[in-house]
Amino acid sequence: MSSKYWIFRYIHYIKYRIEFTSIGGLASRITLKDVLMGSGVYKICRKLKQKYKFKYDINAILSDLIYSRILEPCSKRSSYKAASEFLEKPSYGLHDVYRALDVLGAECGLIQAEVYKNSHYLGKRNDKILYYDCSNYYFEIEQEDGTKKYGKSKEHRPNPIIQMGLFMDGALNPSGNTTTWENGLIS
Repeated sequence: MSSKYWIFRYIHYIKYRIEFTSIGGLASRITLKDVLMGSGVYKICRKLKQKYKFKYDINAILSDLIYSRILEPCSKRSSYKAASEFLEKPSYGLHDVYRALDVLGAECGLIQAEVYKNSHYLGKRNDKILYYDCSNYYFEIEQEDGTKKYGKSKEHRPNPIIQMGLFMDGALNPSGNTTTWENGLIS
């Protein structure tokens, strides 16, 4: 789906197991938990908890959001409901998810940098070349609002737009993203 070499083949053991099949025919079974552990998400969450001193379990929230997005992409609220169906029930409330989103948004750069750095432990990356792709999102609102600014779009719509860019390595594995509006950088 998101990579030239790796596509989802099927989902096995709700929340924990996914089988990936490469175009070259190689297959391996890995657990999502192992991927999160290898990418350093647990360490990142521990750092964030020390920095912000919140009481909720940001690691459980982020992990469940990731699992839900892979298993059945949906909204944050629906992801929380889906996590209630997992083998391990959430130890946090929906209000904690929304609080955690503020922290995750504020620390997006740190999270992306750490995950990218640690992704080399999960497998070899083709980092000799970097691709960049971008897309515009427009909003059907009457006036500019915060980050939604009027700008130029290829469809020539007079609506506020936000541009999202995705960086990919030579194997088309995501490496990071940026979000900009007409007047400057958001993240």
